[in-house]
Amino acid sequence: FSARDRFSVVNKKELKISRDPNSKWRKSLWSPDGSLLALASSSGGLFVVSDLGQLLVSIPEREPTTSFDFGTAPAGIAFLPCQKGSQGICELVTITYYGLLKNYLIRRSRSE
Repeated sequence: FSARDRFSVVNKKELKISRDPNSKWRKSLWSPDGSLLALASSSGGLFVVSDLGQLLVSIPEREPTTSFDFGTAPAGIAFLPCQKGSQGICELVTITYYGLLKNYLIRRSRSE
């Protein structure tokens, strides 16, 4: 830690995420270096937040229906190791119970 971390300054950010009626199907994961938090909701929404509370990625959820389709819920999410020289770009992989695999390139943005 250094003086640049400014632990004496409290920075409160609010992130509004809709209530998840099937919260046991929700997934969350920190990146290996602890600088990003990924949240995947049971209805397909995906949010990535920096360690400073900045929303970096927001992928909307599916339209709500009367019955819940468990196949579209996230079965897993994973951050792949960042490559050296990647200029702050990380890769996030998600997979649903139907086997739909998606990957996202996420640029980290930090205010110094």
